[in-house]
Amino acid sequence: MLALQLAIIVVVLAAVAAVSLAQSAATFNRVEGRRVAALGEQLAGNPLLRDRLDRPAPGETIASLVQNLPVQANVTTVSVADDSGQIVTSTNPTLVGSLMVLGDPRVAGGRSWFGELAVGGTRELVAQVPVLGDRKKENLGRHLGVVMVGEALPSWWQRLVGASSYLFTYLGIASALGVLGSWLLARRIKRQTLGLEPREIAGLAEHREALLHGLGPVLSIMEAR
Repeated sequence: MLALQLAIIVVVLAAVAAVSLAQSAATFNRVEGRRVAALGEQLAGNPLLRDRLDRPAPGETIASLVQNLPVQANVTTVSVADDSGQIVTSTNPTLVGSLMVLGDPRVAGGRSWFGELAVGGTRELVAQVPVLGDRKKENLGRHLGVVMVGEALPSWWQRLVGASSYLFTYLGIASALGVLGSWLLARRIKRQTLGLEPREIAGLAEHREALLHGLGPVLSIMEAR
C-alpha cells in the first residue's frame, strides 16, 4: 500500500512539472515573441534597408545591419529576403541564396507573423516582418522583401529551471509531505490490521470462507440428528 501511495505521489509531481513546463513555454513564446517581433519591425523600417533592398547586390550594403543585431539584441539569427523570397544576407551563411520559409503565406502579402519555425535545422522562435518601399514614385509602399529575426528555443531543462525560481522547493516540500503522510497512513492501517498486509488479510478471509463452506454439511447432519 505504501508503494502504491508513493507511485501516486510521483505521478502527481510529474504532472505538476509537465504543467510548469507548458506554462514556461507559453510565457517564453509570448514575451520573447513580442520582443523579436519588435526587433523585426525595427529592422524592416530601417531607411538604409528599405532603400537598398530592391537594388542590385543588396546583401553587401545591408550586411552590417544584419550582422550587428544579434550582438546588440541577443538573438540567434537574422535574415533578409528580397521580393522573390531569396535570402540575400543572413547571420547564418548557409541560408544565403536559399528561399526563406514563411511561417504564414500572408507574410508575402505584407502581414507580420511570429511563431516557432525550423531555421537551419534548429527550432527557433522567429518573427517575419515585410519590408515596404519608401521612395516616392519609385517603390513607395511596394513589397520589397521580408526580415526574419529568430531566437533559439530553450531546452526542456532551461524551461523547467525558468518555470519558477521556487519550483524545486515546492516539489521538494510536496514530496516530503506526501511521503510522510503516506508512511503515517500505512503505519496506522497496519496497526489496525495487526501488521497484516492486504494480501494476507485476503488470504485469511478466503481461508475462513472455505472453512465455513466445509462446515456447512457437518452442521446439516447434526441438525438432522
